Amino acid sequence: MTRACTICTHPKREALERALIALEPNLRVAKRYKVSETAIRRHKEAHLFAVLARSEKARDALRLDRLLERVAYLDGLVDSVFTQAETAKDPGLTLKGVREGRGNLELLAQLLGELQAGAVVNITLATSAEWVALREKIVAVLEPFPVARSALIDALKEKT
Repeated sequence: MTRACTICTHPKREALERALIALEPNLRVAKRYKVSETAIRRHKEAHLFAVLARSEKARDALRLDRLLERVAYLDGLVDSVFTQAETAKDPGLTLKGVREGRGNLELLAQLLGELQAGAVVNITLATSAEWVALREKIVAVLEPFPVARSALIDALKEKT
């Protein structure tokens, strides 16, 4: 039978994970929370990065749902105005309704990934699990070189 992760069951798990996400050294976190450095490392590899990735995907999905709701609301308004314009036989208002409707369809297609306008540039956010893992590895490798490590951490904290 597999043993439960001592970090996952730790009473101060949330604070401990915040320290790890903030790139505090494993050994320092382990001493502060009275756990082994090995347990910290295992937890990060097996649980922490997966949790970060899931929470990031959930936030993205929620953001997209909210945007889609707003586009649907706007689309309903455009339909209403378009119907009124057709009933009133107002060609100027009808064309405006068509233009707005087309804009909403274009926006919806972009949100759903069906349409890409212009050049596409993919940017990985600094909060992605892969970036967090890479930062942690870089900081860990620099642990024997405190001046360089400190300079790197300061540079990573700077907003560019």
